[in-house]
Amino acid sequence: MAAIERFVAAIGRFVAAIEPFLAAIERFVAAIEPFLVAIDQLVAAIERFAGDAATVRTFVTLFCDRIAQSDIQPEQEFDELALQASRVEAFVEHVDHDRAEFADVRIDLRVRAEFVRDESQPAALCSGSAAERGA
Repeated sequence: MAAIERFVAAIGRFVAAIEPFLAAIERFVAAIEPFLVAIDQLVAAIERFAGDAATVRTFVTLFCDRIAQSDIQPEQEFDELALQASRVEAFVEHVDHDRAEFADVRIDLRVRAEFVRDESQPAALCSGSAAERGA
């Protein structure tokens, strides 16, 4: 029973450990979203003015300036995302150990249940010849 309680507690710790990871993913997506919008605008401009190299160069320059002047810092959010992912990975390794222990307990309980079931079967009590049963 203690192993089951430890396993349930481990699941709670896993949920607590993964919440910062999910929050980091949300921040990362929010950080790169303006960057992706700017890329879409750049691609659209290039498609519109594909025949005019000077206009395309101007759009590329404006795009690069916009990125340089913005507060878009996806690498910082990515670092946080990687940190949270490594924390979750370390926690999963710990949970795997608890899960293996829980599996051992579950197998032991299953074997005990099968033994009790086999012993309580009327067929088990009546098996064998009449001489073996003492009749």
